[in-house]
Amino acid sequence: MKRIFGILVIALTLVALMGCKDNDSKVEATITDLTNEVKTMSFVMTITDPNNEITGNITVELTAVQTQSVISTRTTNKEALVEGKQTFDYINLTPSTEYRIKITAAVGKKAVTLAVTEFFTKTEDSTITTVEQFLDIVNNRTGNYELANDLDFTGVEFTPMFLQASSGFAGNFNGNGHELSNITFKSIDSYSGIFGNISTGKVSNLVLNNVNIGTEETPLTINKASRIGLLAGYMGSNGSEISNIQVINSNIYVTSSSTISLYVGGLVGESVLGNIQDVTLNQVEVNVTSTSTGTVKVGGVVGFMSDSSSFTRPILKNITSNANVSFMFANTRAIDKSLSHIIGGVVGDNNAQQVNVSVENILNSGNVHVDIDFGDLEVLSDQSYTLNVGGLVGRSYSNIKAGIYAGSININHDAHANDVKVSRTFNVGGLIGTYVISNNQRVTDQLLRLGDNQSLTVTYTGVVNLRISHTIANKDSQSTITVHHFGDLVTLVNTVSTADLDTSIILDTLDAYFTSTWLENVYDDFIAE
Repeated sequence: MKRIFGILVIALTLVALMGCKDNDSKVEATITDLTNEVKTMSFVMTITDPNNEITGNITVELTAVQTQSVISTRTTNKEALVEGKQTFDYINLTPSTEYRIKITAAVGKKAVTLAVTEFFTKTEDSTITTVEQFLDIVNNRTGNYELANDLDFTGVEFTPMFLQASSGFAGNFNGNGHELSNITFKSIDSYSGIFGNISTGKVSNLVLNNVNIGTEETPLTINKASRIGLLAGYMGSNGSEISNIQVINSNIYVTSSSTISLYVGGLVGESVLGNIQDVTLNQVEVNVTSTSTGTVKVGGVVGFMSDSSSFTRPILKNITSNANVSFMFANTRAIDKSLSHIIGGVVGDNNAQQVNVSVENILNSGNVHVDIDFGDLEVLSDQSYTLNVGGLVGRSYSNIKAGIYAGSININHDAHANDVKVSRTFNVGGLIGTYVISNNQRVTDQLLRLGDNQSLTVTYTGVVNLRISHTIANKDSQSTITVHHFGDLVTLVNTVSTADLDTSIILDTLDAYFTSTWLENVYDDFIAE
């Protein structure tokens, strides 16, 4: 069902409101009070002619920019103006279309351009009431949509929408607090999620309940580079936003044989420039298996965050999660390359290097489990393997402000006779696996490892260069870092306790600890449960 929302504001581009004359005349025109709707537009034209230079008609021309076709030509004169002004109204325009207004006047013996303005008509809005209408969103990626009721997708084999890098969702979807439930993905692709690829689009006020990308019994498989998340696989443009989202009772089970890359998050696979705020994940499982030599980045919320120096920075803020993350490297190829796997309870790899703080206000209570099996295959040359695992972030190049991790991490690795040439480095941190930051920037002292017998457990055979800590396992020596842990924490390496080797600062009390009101309130709710 279509509905026109006259109050919704769409981008308006004013190329010129005055001073567009093509000679030195004192005649001027201004365009004010331009009101553009879905199919209508109006504006007020004001003419200033102090020396009475206008000798003929004033022409107002409306052109469709893309086709350069003239839609309307109207003429008036100075005598028809009231106090130098006249209002123009247009109807039956095309939604989501760029138009140009050009005002010319006869000045002396010449037609002089006085003003030019370009604008977009608004997009026709859709009220979504059925599953069929929701699936039809793929046919209008720039639309504005509102969900009027809960939608149950039982029996529908869901295919990811917006699969192309150049045609991501660029509209606005407001869930109004309603629920999309019982979504079962039929397949996965390069960009996999309900909204596969969000470019400049915005998705807000939505509940996802029982959304399943694969199952434990039958994980979905892929053999190419991919980005996978329950809501979106990819957020890749400046201006993309996700806000006020709840994900409950949902799962990701995928297996990749890609030799390139795999980025998986409980909410979003990869966020390059996205703004993600006010998200809750509850009873969510993120299970990823890699059988090949591609780079893997997995997070309970976002797999990979990155940015660019010339764009708005990515944001991940106000996140409460108990998503469990499980990663298995079950290699079926001869390893003739160095490998890097990055696993985080909230973010796998936070590579937002152009911003001081990219992740803020986080509470994660989910568990992280990693199994590493290089396979009993012949190794062709000496290579290295790096594993970064963190309860909040696997690896971070940017500050993280106000975060708590209250889950357990378990790592298992069995060496094989044929992988002895592989150099292995495991960085396992209760908060961050590896922290790399330049310019001596400080991590705000609101990162807390919370313990009630939560554990870090690493079991391995062979030779492993292991760095393990309940806070940060591997950190840049040039950085100043203040983090803490509180409560009873267990550290086991090959069943032997190593807790006494952890140099993290232990707090006796959290009284007056919090400086983030958001985090303090969420912590109080978490403890009360």
